[in-house]
Amino acid sequence: MVAGIGFILILDVVVRQKFSGTKWSLPSHVYSRALELYEGLSLSQSQLVWELDQLGYRSVQNPASPGQYRASGREVVIKTRPFQFWDGAEPSRHLRLRFSGEQLRSVRADNGKHAALVRLEPMRIGGIYPDHREDREPVTLEKVPPYLVESLIAVEDRQFYRHHGVSLRGIGRALLGNVRSGAVTQGGSTLTQQLVKNF
Repeated sequence: MVAGIGFILILDVVVRQKFSGTKWSLPSHVYSRALELYEGLSLSQSQLVWELDQLGYRSVQNPASPGQYRASGREVVIKTRPFQFWDGAEPSRHLRLRFSGEQLRSVRADNGKHAALVRLEPMRIGGIYPDHREDREPVTLEKVPPYLVESLIAVEDRQFYRHHGVSLRGIGRALLGNVRSGAVTQGGSTLTQQLVKNF
């Protein structure tokens, strides 16, 4: 009895350390440089379009949403994405850029005013996570779509809300199914057991 209680206490300490350790720390992200746009910049229209495509901007007829652009003639109209830069927040802007050969000639806001300097968000080119070689982004349960949670429970553990981590009913069902088929065709583990097994 005492040995059992001691084992449970030690197991509790180990599990808590595992879950609070670096397993859940975030990797450092590596970004490219932020493209700065200004009049006189040595940049052709095709180079800018390439940069926009690399950033995941979409070519559309009427750029109204952040992440959209239109290139026509010697002009590119962009609706930039907002992002946080080291020296402050960059808001979303609606811009009209005009080119002359290999040079950016004009950078104007949608109200026609001259824009001295505009930045496009840097591209994420990698992450540094030396211990686990994984990239992850933990989110709170509130940020997970409810249908995803419901479908995961429906597929993996229908009795999730009716047991405390181990489902004897699920284990019995899987055992009976496997004996009947003569092979391992079903698993009886709950989501909790899968988490522990894969941790």
